[in-house]
Amino acid sequence: MLESAINNVNASMFEEKASYKPIHYIFLLLILLVYLINVQHYSFLGDDAFISFRYAKHFARGDGLVWNLGEAVEGYTNFLWVLILAFGMKLNLSPESLSITLSTIAGFLTLVYLFKFSLRIGSRHSFTFWIPVLYLAINRSFAAWSTSGLETMLFTALIFIGFFYFFRERENNSKPYSVILFVLASLTRPEGILFSGGVIFLKLFDALRAGSIRRSDKNWIMIYFSCIALHFSWRYLYYGYWLPNTFYAKVGGIWIDQGIRYLLLFLDNYQLLWFLPFIFLAPFLSRKYEVLVSMLIVCAYLLYVVCVGGDRFEYRFIIVCFPFLLFLIASALHEISKWGGAFRYAALGLFLFLLLFDYSGSRFEPKKNDRHGIAMISGIKGYADRRIQQGKYLSQKINEGKLPRDLVVGLGGVGAIPYYTDWTTVDRRGLNDLYISHLPLKQRGIVAHEREAPYDYLTERKVVVFDIFNRLLHTPGAGYLKDAESTFRPGKFMHDGKAVRIRAIDLGEKTLLFATFVPDADLLTIFKDNEVRMQ
Repeated sequence: MLESAINNVNASMFEEKASYKPIHYIFLLLILLVYLINVQHYSFLGDDAFISFRYAKHFARGDGLVWNLGEAVEGYTNFLWVLILAFGMKLNLSPESLSITLSTIAGFLTLVYLFKFSLRIGSRHSFTFWIPVLYLAINRSFAAWSTSGLETMLFTALIFIGFFYFFRERENNSKPYSVILFVLASLTRPEGILFSGGVIFLKLFDALRAGSIRRSDKNWIMIYFSCIALHFSWRYLYYGYWLPNTFYAKVGGIWIDQGIRYLLLFLDNYQLLWFLPFIFLAPFLSRKYEVLVSMLIVCAYLLYVVCVGGDRFEYRFIIVCFPFLLFLIASALHEISKWGGAFRYAALGLFLFLLLFDYSGSRFEPKKNDRHGIAMISGIKGYADRRIQQGKYLSQKINEGKLPRDLVVGLGGVGAIPYYTDWTTVDRRGLNDLYISHLPLKQRGIVAHEREAPYDYLTERKVVVFDIFNRLLHTPGAGYLKDAESTFRPGKFMHDGKAVRIRAIDLGEKTLLFATFVPDADLLTIFKDNEVRMQ
């Protein structure tokens, strides 16, 4: 069936030589300007980005790719990104600024190559090739994930540009330079292996149809497997596992219903449900090789996203296939517009509706009770801003000598606070902890945040400060702090079904409020320069 489809499509992506005019470049520059304005508007640093920053900091100063000194745990999912940040820190560049700058550049390159890619669907007189690049320039999620401090946009750029050159190499039988991009993508995120596997499948399928494999394709496959095998071997020797620890901590098995909710929330937010027919019709209307491959990419990758239950953060996993999805819509509308007459106006109207839905969906996030535990950009930014403020404040108190430099803490949001304080940190969700990440999953909850550090394990690790409220610093007398201060009753606060002791330390304008898993005698010794308020 697939072979029949391949035979029926136009195998040449570059057969139609659409010419560029000055107006194309002027309009593209205007779109890129809109994108940069949008990036500035939605720019943020996520708390999870500071996990990578902490690994990069330790590596840059010679302590190894570790979370806590002396503990080899791969609690990051972005090997290449961490190395890039570490190199930047060696040059005294701030990871906060460097990460956003690099992500914005990656987003910029994605849009430029998407423009070049989309121009192949029609002549220079068609409006349809502007659809994908204009849509993404306006889109909230694309702009926001062009920042965040995470590797999302670098990964997206490497995958998309990799496929761009894959199509060119397939047409021209040129040297397999695209393999470099796919190797880098696979080192940036493990999902890069899925996309690279798709490329290998396409190359082998071409070889099967031709009766022999081209030398360039053989070299591509050999180079890719050699590089990935080398990385996997290093990982196993360094960390003792073939997969990142984040996989064991986050993936609790197939969770299709949550994955469907994640995908539907994305489609509903931007009203893309109305355009699903065009996405699926595109390969039949266009009959071009790159359109068929784009369909295979979107379907295969979104199936993976659905199976793992999606992600905790707003559409982060979908961003990488967003350009392909929009290219399919543009391809279908282009073919419809070629029918002429009322069809051309209908295609133009759908284009305008698509942009209107994009603008509206970017301005307004889904209602809170409809999110199924998926955090939207505003919530992610608000939480990260609070953690950054707390981390900097605690670091200041450490430098002033008002808090100890050596402290074992237990946190849920293990980003900014561990990065700024350098405290030994037990991640209660297990991202950076081998024991917690390999615990059996008791029940489904918030995706990728379902494991919990057991009470006895926290006691064994001698966790002094445990962030039971998911907020260590409080203004005296505010909210639940006032209630906790007035009672401190044993049993009022629970963890893992057991009562925990709540303690407070005044730091001036802020109060450090936490649960503890060490005896009070030890607590008083650790905080010998502080007054610890107890029951």
